[in-house]
Amino acid sequence: MGVNLLGLQKFSALSIFLLAFSVAAMAVAGPVITSPTDDSWQRQPYLPTQWGAVEGANGYSYIIDSNPDTIPDNEIETTSTQDSIPSKISGKYYLHIKAVLTLNSSDTTHLKINFDKETPEPPVNVVATIEGKNVKITWDAATDEGGSGIDHYILYRGPIKNFSIADISTRVLSNTLKETNYTDANIPNGAFFNYKVQAADGAGNLSRPSFEASVTAPKVCQIQISINFEKTGKNLKILVSSEGGPMFYAGLTATIPGKAKEQLIEGYTGLTTFDETISIEGIPDGTIKAEVLAKDKSINDCNATAEYIIDNNKPEVSWLSPVENQAITGAAELKVNAKDIGTGGSGIDSVEIFSGFDTFAKLGNAESIGNNQYTFDWNTFNEDNGRIKLKAIAKDKGGNASESVIIVSVTNTLLQKGTASASIKNAESKRLELLQASDIFPQDSPVFTEKFNELVNGADQNLERARGFLEKGTNLDRAKDLANGAAASYAKAVSMLGAEKYNSLQSAYTEQQAEEMYRKAGLKSSLIAEAKTAFTDMLVTRKIDFYKVSSDNNQFYLATVSITFSSLGSAEKVNVIEIVPKEFAGSGNELSSPQEMRILKKDPIIAFGPVEGPKVSYSLNRPLTKDEADELIAGNVQDLFSAPPIVLSGETAVDSSTVVEPFDASKAIKSITNIFSGIDSTMFLIIVAVIVILVVGFIFVAMAGIIIFLLLKRRR
Repeated sequence: MGVNLLGLQKFSALSIFLLAFSVAAMAVAGPVITSPTDDSWQRQPYLPTQWGAVEGANGYSYIIDSNPDTIPDNEIETTSTQDSIPSKISGKYYLHIKAVLTLNSSDTTHLKINFDKETPEPPVNVVATIEGKNVKITWDAATDEGGSGIDHYILYRGPIKNFSIADISTRVLSNTLKETNYTDANIPNGAFFNYKVQAADGAGNLSRPSFEASVTAPKVCQIQISINFEKTGKNLKILVSSEGGPMFYAGLTATIPGKAKEQLIEGYTGLTTFDETISIEGIPDGTIKAEVLAKDKSINDCNATAEYIIDNNKPEVSWLSPVENQAITGAAELKVNAKDIGTGGSGIDSVEIFSGFDTFAKLGNAESIGNNQYTFDWNTFNEDNGRIKLKAIAKDKGGNASESVIIVSVTNTLLQKGTASASIKNAESKRLELLQASDIFPQDSPVFTEKFNELVNGADQNLERARGFLEKGTNLDRAKDLANGAAASYAKAVSMLGAEKYNSLQSAYTEQQAEEMYRKAGLKSSLIAEAKTAFTDMLVTRKIDFYKVSSDNNQFYLATVSITFSSLGSAEKVNVIEIVPKEFAGSGNELSSPQEMRILKKDPIIAFGPVEGPKVSYSLNRPLTKDEADELIAGNVQDLFSAPPIVLSGETAVDSSTVVEPFDASKAIKSITNIFSGIDSTMFLIIVAVIVILVVGFIFVAMAGIIIFLLLKRRR
């Protein structure tokens, strides 16, 4: 049969054409531009651009214009994935890039790009002003014609007039200023500084530096002069001292009521302290003014003034409320009348309020409300119930004081309730501490001695009685005492436990090991997947803790197993099953638990639940000697468990058939051997002979039957 070569050639050409057409028709994503970012501002004469490679590209074509949808021609500008593209004049443009392929080109990537090649105008009206120890620099906002706008300002400080921002001695105070002001803190005394500001636009263009603003910090006295007074009888001592250095050319003057200013000291130099005493006998009420004029070591002017008030009359003070013997409950407003008397009275300086009886404690200072009246809010809940004295002491500015005392009664059941409630909460906290310390042990644990149980039961009864008194609002002091006694008993019970952690062993399983061990341990095949999921999702763990217990001069050891799993929802419950090795407990009767525990099998296999979690525990209910505890620890009893703890849903039925003992050939042979081990040798021989005869007879009968069947078949 011949082959039509011409038809084959036409078919091949058509196939190639269709293939090329399909390739050309397939859309290719445009290059991904990695820099610059979209809508960014640029100022360079060339735009450094990078993009991701397009597979199969022979090169790339690009163009910058004002049209957002321009498609570049297929003329290759570069074969690289980066290029420095000539930029435009200031304005907003679009960068268009596409990949040029053999048969077609990729989609075009469009990137919005902005150019700002105009430098902004420098800030104007730069002003530097002294504010205490700081200099405040302000300026008017700069303008930018390039389009990107002013982004921030740079503030320079120079040590000389007409400094250059490029000088090595010039300091940049900040190059990220967004506001048009700055505070230059802690300018040295007498220092001379000059400031210039430069503006930066959004494209990074910098303006010329602004005109300079200069400032000189004033010279300030470098020492601190203080004046104090001491009155002794009819004399007044004026004490002058300085901190930070000595005083030079110091002079002291005093202006006394009824007299002209008097020079007391003049020309003291190199001293840090001096004093002068004047007589105030016969001087009328009024103010003595003392003045010091001096210089520091830099010959800066220093001065200080102080006043001493002469007031020869005590103020008057009396209680407005409460009145004598008034009963007070809760919060009370105390009100006092206090005024200074005499023609030249110095005025009330303070009114202090005290409470007590034989001794007093200050409550605080009363506040003036005008008309010589002062008030203080008193919270009587901080006071004991009963009679109490209130004292008001009024002091005038001349150092004179007067006091007034009244007796009132405080009757606060609310205070007693608060005290009783606090004592009950403390006892409840101590009880919780006891529960947390003892909940690892079951109720029949030897750690709970008769003495311990009597102490805890008594504390529980006292706490319950205290709660009853508080609820009724009666015998509140008794409730407090009962609660305090219960708290002390709970604390003593914690110390009586005497449990000290001796050692801990942790079982460890992988997810794959858990599944295989569940199977080998005899867990129902229908429950293996559920148990494996719970083991993984609920982070099921087993830990064996050994405790050394010292109680009533006895010392023994306890072994406790804790099975933990993740917290459940409020409505979720689980069943927990544990296959306990005989090396740990010979039977379920040797185990106890604080939770309700079921013995599924005496081997033992035990179960808890349904429980809410996140923990169950069980213990050996007998004390161990140190040797017994050490033997379990040295034997790594945690590795003798045939499987991890089994956690199942609370709705899953759990009974003795949940875990079945897997077939063990060695155990079967051992059982048979045990049966025959109880038979004497003669009887054993007879039984063996009978078994052999029966087996031989069975074989003979079977062979005879086969022969007869073959003969009959042959006859047919």
